[in-house]
Amino acid sequence: KYMGPKKGMKGGKGKGKGRGQSPPRPASRHMVPQPLGLAFMEAFEQLDTELCEPRIRAYMEEECAKIGTGETDKEEVVAQSLQLFSKKFIQFEARLPEVQHLFTGGPETDRRPRSASPSR
Repeated sequence: KYMGPKKGMKGGKGKGKGRGQSPPRPASRHMVPQPLGLAFMEAFEQLDTELCEPRIRAYMEEECAKIGTGETDKEEVVAQSLQLFSKKFIQFEARLPEVQHLFTGGPETDRRPRSASPSR
C-alpha cells in the first residue's frame, strides 16, 4: 500500500531541489521566433514569396485530391510538381547572394518579419 513520499522529502517527484527537479515553466507557451528562423523567413519572402503562402500547399493538396478521385494520375502530378519545384530551386539558389546579409549579421540586417517591420 502506497503511503506517500518518505518523511523528510518535500513533495513528490519533480519537487524540491537537486536531482529530478523540473525546469521552471515559461510564463507563456507560445513559440518565440529566434533570429536565425526570422532570417530564413525573410530570405524566403524575398526570394520566392509564393513558397511562404498557403496557396502553394493548397495547390498540392488539390493535386493529391485529383489523384484520389482518378481525375488525374500520380505520374502526371509528380512530373509537374518536380518541374515546378526544380525551377523554383534553381531560381532560389541563383538569388541566394541577395539575402546573404541576413545570415552574416551585418549592421544592415533586419531579421524581423515584414509584417513586424516599421512602415517606411
